Amino acid sequence: MKYDVPTKRSLKTIDSNTALLDREALLNIINNISDARDKALLCVLFLSGSRISEIVNHRKNYIDKDGHKTFFKVKGIRKYNIKFETNVRPDGSKVNVMWFKNLRLLKKRTDKIETRSVPINMSKDADFVYPIYHYIKDMQPETPLFNYSRGYAYKVVRAYTGAWPHYLRDLRVFDLMETYGWSETEVVTAMRWESYDELKSYLKIKPAHLTKDF
Repeated sequence: MKYDVPTKRSLKTIDSNTALLDREALLNIINNISDARDKALLCVLFLSGSRISEIVNHRKNYIDKDGHKTFFKVKGIRKYNIKFETNVRPDGSKVNVMWFKNLRLLKKRTDKIETRSVPINMSKDADFVYPIYHYIKDMQPETPLFNYSRGYAYKVVRAYTGAWPHYLRDLRVFDLMETYGWSETEVVTAMRWESYDELKSYLKIKPAHLTKDF
């Protein structure tokens, strides 16, 4: 499918990160997408808070210790990275969880690849989980979910939302605080940021403090 890319819009050009797109508006867009892969792409980007370069197959360039420019291949997210489980809370109650397991976490200016795992509470995020489940249910474990370039993935996201893909990552940060009730410390830890500066760089309001589920 060929996508028409709309005019560039990003968080840097607006006063509030809810002015462009919020959770409900994103869900409405997703519900009106007919292509299962495109639908799953938006859901994975939003729920995992990942960068596009962390979920699609691509080459990562870097400068080695001798000052030479080189690259290595990065494997995108595969079916085996997604697990469905029932977890037991300390109080004995149960919660159905979809896990993004061992997602690639790409650091700048290095060849080192770290990983992180992200729990998704299905009672809160079922509408975003089901498109992923239906898309991957018949896949083999080693099958890449999105076997195309970063450039193509950018076009897909922008064609549907009118926003840069990184906006979905920013939107998820607010969502974790407002829907899940996570603290700033928990968000910084989950996103694997090195400091609070990255969080404070685009948070414009103080989130509500609710009860944390995980």
